[in-house]
Amino acid sequence: MDSFYSFNQLAFNQHSFNKHAKTYHLFAHIQQQIAIHLVQFLKQKHYAKVLDLGSGSGAVFNALERQNIVIENFIALDNSMNMLKLHPTHSINIQKISLEHADFEEHVFHAYDLVVSASSLQWARDLKSVLEKIALSSKEVALAIHTDFSLHEVHEFLGTPSPLRDLKTLKSLIKNAFKHFQIELENK
Repeated sequence: MDSFYSFNQLAFNQHSFNKHAKTYHLFAHIQQQIAIHLVQFLKQKHYAKVLDLGSGSGAVFNALERQNIVIENFIALDNSMNMLKLHPTHSINIQKISLEHADFEEHVFHAYDLVVSASSLQWARDLKSVLEKIALSSKEVALAIHTDFSLHEVHEFLGTPSPLRDLKTLKSLIKNAFKHFQIELENK
């Protein structure tokens, strides 16, 4: 098991996103850019069923709209109810939008044409299990997962270790989970 965080860390993360949901978008420029970059590489312009893990207030949703990607059923899943309250619920290109308040590690995965996750899976306690569930349930996947190199200058300055996985571990987890996928990894 890739158990990475204690229960207290998980509760802290959930509380933090709930507490700051209303102003999160004002400071989430990097997350928005990551979502835009992520959807630029999608293979299709039409998907029947899409799952956005850690959807927050809708960065991936907005990026999909900008790319004019047509979606029949879009599921936004987040463990912060306050973030979901800010998520868009109407779209020209997306027919049905469902907002699900849940932890992506507890989510029961079904069949999806696309699973997207931008800047959220790094918080998974058992990333190995989550990646395996995604691989078994989706035809196409687009993931942006931060590593311990994220904010490394801050951690160096403070003399603190990063709570995130290193790149080597992350690559190994991805390659093992997505054996039957064409994998394109990008380090930024």
